[in-house]
Amino acid sequence: MEPRYIIIDRSKRDKFEREWQLPYGYNGCRIFSNLDEAKKYYKEIPKMPVGKVDYIIESYANGLTEVITL
Repeated sequence: MEPRYIIIDRSKRDKFEREWQLPYGYNGCRIFSNLDEAKKYYKEIPKMPVGKVDYIIESYANGLTEVITL
């Protein structure tokens, strides 16, 4: 399986998983098959005040996830 790159709000995901003890999933997230495209989209996201949105790029391949550092 080729890696996928997902733009996800880390704060929202973490809060959901703590509260419900269930995986958040990627429904409603932007998903890319190319890291360069994901980085380009990420850089175009308007930055909100701290504490409102905490977007990250996450790589998913063969059931493993990794946060991509920019």
